[in-house]
Amino acid sequence: MKLSELKNGAVVELRNGQRYLKVDNTFLLLEDFGGYMRIDSYAEDLKIKDDDPEWDIVKVNNNVGNVNVDLNLTLYNVFKYNEWTWEEPKQILTDKEKEYLKAVCRPFDVNFIEKLEVMAFDEEFLCICVHGKPMFLPHFNKGTMYKGMEVDIKYTLKELGIEYK
Repeated sequence: MKLSELKNGAVVELRNGQRYLKVDNTFLLLEDFGGYMRIDSYAEDLKIKDDDPEWDIVKVNNNVGNVNVDLNLTLYNVFKYNEWTWEEPKQILTDKEKEYLKAVCRPFDVNFIEKLEVMAFDEEFLCICVHGKPMFLPHFNKGTMYKGMEVDIKYTLKELGIEYK
């Protein structure tokens, strides 16, 4: 989805949970009828230009059509929030985590990567499986790294967004 594809009357949700209605070159805040943002605050990829990811657009309902919106915002009552036409794909790893694992995995033919727990020490670590054999990375405090990965789930490099071939 691109900014230029948003129709007049589209409803967007930001990463911070706020929802806005697109009216011409403005986003009007739906929950507090006084807030607004200029559309030119956003790049074409729906990311806020000031580099604060909490304000990125992560969901869009573009099916409301090209409507004329009056001041009482009757469209707000019509919209069903579970009918998103686009959602930002969930990222499991941060960009920094991806770059690190990409560098570690590059020389190997990786089968999967799994986050494991060391319950006795309240720690976690990553196990990288290469040709069926485990390669363990150093332990880290539980909940401090690789927060998007679930424990005991095997992820392919593709699922983690790591591409290097």
